[in-house]
Amino acid sequence: MSSLNLCSSLNDKSIQPFVALSKKINSEFTKKYNKAFNANVAVDSSDGTIKLLYKVNDGPGERSFGIHVASIAGLPLSLINRANDILKNLEKIEQKGSLL
Repeated sequence: MSSLNLCSSLNDKSIQPFVALSKKINSEFTKKYNKAFNANVAVDSSDGTIKLLYKVNDGPGERSFGIHVASIAGLPLSLINRANDILKNLEKIEQKGSLL
């Protein structure tokens, strides 16, 4: 992507499947431009907040911090609360093994 539109990073936990897919596609385009990889920024979230540790690790992160980032960015509290409610419900469903 960076060769096409100067984008050097996509930041989202859901990018992992795209990285895997890019490795499987066999075409001239991917041979020339396939520089996709997965990395994460080390985070300490032991006290319920997030602290970036200024260290980049290979591979996917432990979890997504999108709601925390939205809160830091100043999105409305009602939106943050709703997102947390949805996340908790999805986590309960996933624990029961019936998400899909």
